[in-house]
Amino acid sequence: MKAVKELAKKLVGKGKLLGLKEWIERLNGIKIIAIIVVNSLLLTGVYGQAIAGVMESERTTEQFKQVFEDLDVPYSYGKITAGKYEGSDSVVINIQDLHNHAEVQKNISNIIKVFDEKYGVKRVYVEGAYGEVSTKWLTVIKDKKVKDEVIETLLKAGRLTGAEYYSAKENKAEIIKGLEKKEEYLDNLKRLGTIIENQETVAMHIEAIKETVKELQKKYYNKQQKKIEKLSKEYVSGKETAKKYFAKLEKYAKELAIDTGAYENLSMYMELLDKQKEIDTKRATRELQKFVLNIKENVPYGVYSKLLSMTNNFKQTDKLYGYLIRLSRQYDMNLTKNYKELEKLFEYMELSQAINPLELVKEEQNFKDELNDRFSINKVEQEVIFLSNFIKYYEEYLSGKITANDCKYYNKNIEKFKNVWVKYIDNREIVALEEYEKISDEFYKINMARNEYFMENMKEILNSKKIGEEVKGETEIQKSMNSLKEAKDIYITVTGGFHTQELSKMLSKEGITNIIITPNVTTGVKEAQKTYYEIAKEQTKISFQALSTLLTSSMPNTEKILELFKVAEKNKYQKQDLKKVLKNWL
Repeated sequence: MKAVKELAKKLVGKGKLLGLKEWIERLNGIKIIAIIVVNSLLLTGVYGQAIAGVMESERTTEQFKQVFEDLDVPYSYGKITAGKYEGSDSVVINIQDLHNHAEVQKNISNIIKVFDEKYGVKRVYVEGAYGEVSTKWLTVIKDKKVKDEVIETLLKAGRLTGAEYYSAKENKAEIIKGLEKKEEYLDNLKRLGTIIENQETVAMHIEAIKETVKELQKKYYNKQQKKIEKLSKEYVSGKETAKKYFAKLEKYAKELAIDTGAYENLSMYMELLDKQKEIDTKRATRELQKFVLNIKENVPYGVYSKLLSMTNNFKQTDKLYGYLIRLSRQYDMNLTKNYKELEKLFEYMELSQAINPLELVKEEQNFKDELNDRFSINKVEQEVIFLSNFIKYYEEYLSGKITANDCKYYNKNIEKFKNVWVKYIDNREIVALEEYEKISDEFYKINMARNEYFMENMKEILNSKKIGEEVKGETEIQKSMNSLKEAKDIYITVTGGFHTQELSKMLSKEGITNIIITPNVTTGVKEAQKTYYEIAKEQTKISFQALSTLLTSSMPNTEKILELFKVAEKNKYQKQDLKKVLKNWL
């Protein structure tokens, strides 16, 4: 997004930041501008002068204890996107996975580590594996340098999950258990492989359908609908800024008396766009320096010392940002009066963290669809809008990429789509895709059923009891997070986006408190998808334990792995264990 890029340039000089368009396309969490901002501002002098000369204080630090307990997930790792408090003495933290993406997998590992160190994690359940998943073949490598190199290389190649990475790095070889039923999972993976192999043909037919829809839009859309479509294309291409794009959509919404408040994340994002232009970054820089000095002089020494230790002497700026805001609220620093620009910056950062990026993507599309629909003046326009909107569901369904909720929408409306389609166009392209639909039908039928398998394989969690007291909190997320302190057992599940929401609903139905966390990702989504597809196709050639650990001689870093293996073999680090996993590279 141009507006965000402009702000970023002001804040970090030569730093490069992804725009919203690219961010949405990659299903990325809102880029944590706070991290970039705070890091940039701290370099102006806070690291040096703010730490020096801290005075001894006799005041108690107990009142500040909550400040350091509440920040469970540093913002550079991920975003807490949902929470369902059910009052159980077990809590499930469901981390939404992006398969075979090194950055996401490392963030998953970091998130697991945060909760394991603070509360103790009893078990990590992972999609794409069955039975006990041991990383002993990695933990037995005694030479730390060799072990770390092997682990890092496997992770970058997309052959090690974040859960396995954590398990190996922390020498917790037996903490992971697979969620899958072996035969059902492997059969469905074969279907995915078939879907992937058919993509070139499917894409050709879909492109023809899209071109036909464009002709329908030209013929049947009214003036306002054509304006909205043109505006959307300009926004996607980068010709129109997000600020102007959403401002125009909001103007249309007012004309039609549409309540934008019904689109929670979209409303917050529009507010975010307004706030960013109000920040005087130079003044905010100066105020931040004064603010840190103020904290040093006014809070107990134990608190300031804790701030240093919890942020590794201010080097972990994502944590620092969170603690500074909490300290300002806890100690009533009155930022509005004394630090007006810093307060604007903090409000901007807090608002950016409140936005659920996945929901924002859906809301933007649904908002545009509602505008088009409300501008319709006859049934023909409504039907062409329906056809235009349904194409994205059709394409995603046939390419194995659709979410669970969208899959339900597809199943509910596919017959309507076909019936409306033949009213305006011949059905040659639709008929040509029917054989591919049948494969996807079976694939998603099993995918839906896998949620039931997941619950069956987490039976130990279902034995939870109710905690004694009601946990306080203004929101479901706050209650869920606060209940971690009272929980007897903490479990983590790592599942892809298709299963995340459904699993949350099923856990809630069983009375289990659960939290959804979306790891941060900044780049490389398309490359990760390509790696995932390549690995999926290998299922016809290799017998395996988990999708993430499939091996092939054609993958990247083969020479590096071979070199590391030889080093390990030379030093007699459990050669047979390593050979078992790495034999396909030799």
